[in-house]
Amino acid sequence: MLSAEALLIVALILLNAFFVVAEFALVRVRATRLEELVQQQNWRARIAKHAQEHIDAYLNTVQVGITLASIGLGWVAEPWAAKQLQPLLTLFGVTSPRSVHLTAFLIGYLTITFLHVVIGEMVPKSIAIRCTEPAALWTAPPLNLFHRLLYPLTWLMTGCASLVLRLLRIPPASPEEAYSQEELRLLLASSRRSGALKDTEAELMEHVFSFGDKRAKDVMVPRVDMVYLSTTWSMEENLRVAEQYGFTRFPLCEGDPDKVIGIVHVKDLYRARQHGIDSLKHIARDCLIVPESKPIDELLREFQKQKMHMAIVVDEYGGTSGLVTIEDVIEEIVGEIYDEFEPVQPRIQKLGDNRYLVEANVELDELASQLGVQVSEEDGAFETVAGYVMGKLSSIPRVGDRVLLGEYEMQVVEMRGRRVHRVYVQPLQN
Repeated sequence: MLSAEALLIVALILLNAFFVVAEFALVRVRATRLEELVQQQNWRARIAKHAQEHIDAYLNTVQVGITLASIGLGWVAEPWAAKQLQPLLTLFGVTSPRSVHLTAFLIGYLTITFLHVVIGEMVPKSIAIRCTEPAALWTAPPLNLFHRLLYPLTWLMTGCASLVLRLLRIPPASPEEAYSQEELRLLLASSRRSGALKDTEAELMEHVFSFGDKRAKDVMVPRVDMVYLSTTWSMEENLRVAEQYGFTRFPLCEGDPDKVIGIVHVKDLYRARQHGIDSLKHIARDCLIVPESKPIDELLREFQKQKMHMAIVVDEYGGTSGLVTIEDVIEEIVGEIYDEFEPVQPRIQKLGDNRYLVEANVELDELASQLGVQVSEEDGAFETVAGYVMGKLSSIPRVGDRVLLGEYEMQVVEMRGRRVHRVYVQPLQN
């Protein structure tokens, strides 16, 4: 039968283990999960939530509890272990009282320390990490009791600690926990690896992080690719353009894309023909004008506020740079959106054996990443493949012209007017 001292030693080790489990579980358990359990009338979760909302006070209680348990263990366990070992050492021929006492004390100290570290620290810590939610729920009620019992002592010690911090001019910690964007990215990556988030969900969240970094210029349709209607054309000519491209909305210009006077909805265009209206100015709607530098998160809010779907992007001189639609902005989060009539063709089309057919409006960094090549700081000034080709040639490109990109060769295979439309990319031949 175990003596009272042995039972006290076991109790102190288990008490230390309890405080360690409570500490790690309280720190690691998710507040959102506790809130969900509280809504389900879980009384343990309610206590755990209260502890987490007053985490400094409860962690002070835990620290005091661990300290008292450790001091008590050292005070009781080591002399008891030494006392139990003295007869055994005498049997092995250790007769000097001083040697017997010193050897028994050292062996007892190491044994109790081993049990304290393994059973009182490491095992409970692993339990709290692997079973965080159950550990938090089951330790919360007794921890709350200890918090009430030890409150006078923890209050005194907390006050002394706060005084020392004030003397050191260290500001108090904020009760609200906030994560930086990089910390959120790490949490997102960890959740993705563990399977808590699907790949599609993680990609959406990743797009949200970079959403505010982009500008209207980054997502707009360039001026040279704009399809517009003109007040200088006849109604039939404008209808042919609308039918050919099938868009819902078109910019209305006075002969020149720099003179955008409004937006025409295709339904209004057909109604105008039915009612014999020849001038598109009478059906044009207000047009939203934004600078190239406008962040797209602000642009999205502007679309929502103004109840508009299209904006004209202008440069620093007031000239038209391009147009941007609400769909262009949303695609930066959810990816490309296609309708049933829109042909789906990748902008970087792999032909096999590291050969690609690339649309020239692809960003140069995107192509370089696909090819696994580094873009020099000088070449980084070019935004698109078309700009890179034209910059390297220092002239208007022609079909058949070739330029180098790292270990690859790009050949112009299609032009539209004076603009590069497609290039063929292949590794350099030895």
